[in-house]
Amino acid sequence: MKSSQVRALLLLSVAAVAGCQARVPFQRSIHVGSTKAPVIGLIFVPADYLALQPKLESLFGGPVLFDPALGAEDIAQHLEQGDWQFGIFSAGEYAGIADKPGLAPVAMAMGEHGQTTMKAFIVAARNSSVKSMADCKGKRFAFGPAGDLLYDHAARESLTSAGVPASELTREVLPPHLVSGRLNLSSGMEIAKVVAFDVTVPAGVVDEVTFAALPETGGSLIAGPSKDQFTLIGGTQSVPGPIVVASTKASPEDVEKLRSFLTLNVANDPMICKQMKVKGFVDPDLNAYAAAARLIQN
Repeated sequence: MKSSQVRALLLLSVAAVAGCQARVPFQRSIHVGSTKAPVIGLIFVPADYLALQPKLESLFGGPVLFDPALGAEDIAQHLEQGDWQFGIFSAGEYAGIADKPGLAPVAMAMGEHGQTTMKAFIVAARNSSVKSMADCKGKRFAFGPAGDLLYDHAARESLTSAGVPASELTREVLPPHLVSGRLNLSSGMEIAKVVAFDVTVPAGVVDEVTFAALPETGGSLIAGPSKDQFTLIGGTQSVPGPIVVASTKASPEDVEKLRSFLTLNVANDPMICKQMKVKGFVDPDLNAYAAAARLIQN
């Protein structure tokens, strides 16, 4: 073997051990677009896909590269052109590009508890004056991340349906919430803590899995909130989880390989499930994503 070939093999071995993505010119690779880790994805496999990548490389018999993208539109363009074969989208990302040509849904993720969709509860502090959705008018309200399908779009739709559009909540005037004017927190647990212990924020939205995990009683600043500190005053529409999409220019054989692997094998791989925060994959329910798209449009 020539010394140049030996060096190339060594580089590929080091890259694989380090979690790097070896981009070899003129070699056929399977490209998967993702908005995860848009910068380091040029070199390293995003943490969500470290366990998935080697399994896919074995499946396809060659390199599988998780290509970084700045947004869903960027991925959609590559898929339409056919230079990327697959893309992984959150439901919110997919909702904005689902009507574009050149995209074919492959599989949808099940949440960590096996659910294909997730809803959230509108909760109020039990000792507050908020006893119904209508009582949220003129009050501060805790949302999740700005733009999140469940924690922002679905929560606002639920409030609006109850006669309380976001414009009639108390507007936030301090950074980092000044831009949206809403109190956008990072997670359901953070929202639960704020509603339970901050008297200036009497209500918020908490996903059903986070709420179910709370203890029945015994909430405190040290131990965290418990269910008996809240009154459930409403709920949101259920929304789906992430979806894997193929380019219509991808080979039917590659698409079927991926579909079969995701729906038949991922549920039996604890590391993939842990890193991707899924229980497995099933055939996509397009009605669920159409309903999600309507949330984004409203």
